[in-house]
Amino acid sequence: AFEGSGLESIILPHSIRTIYPNAFLNCTSLNNVTIVSGITSIQTGAFSGCTSLPSIYIPESVTTLQADVFFGWTESQTIYIERTQPYTSWSASWNNGCEATIVWGHKR
Repeated sequence: AFEGSGLESIILPHSIRTIYPNAFLNCTSLNNVTIVSGITSIQTGAFSGCTSLPSIYIPESVTTLQADVFFGWTESQTIYIERTQPYTSWSASWNNGCEATIVWGHKR
């Protein structure tokens, strides 16, 4: 949807349930994303290459995380996850190619 665009910030509306594959792939200007509670699925490569995004928050409602969602993220980025552990339905490679700090059990 926004792949490679100059998008800088987005608040995903409550009506969205799924972030589709590669939706924000290589959005290198993206520096703020709000994923609202109610989104249940983040699909393959959705935030891959989003190198300007300092952090992202994954709410408890996300029961599906597919492969390579954060591919290319660096150690200067942080992924905050509301859960204290992954759902069994999360892909084993959801954080493949990701060097970001992952903070489990983080409440907004």
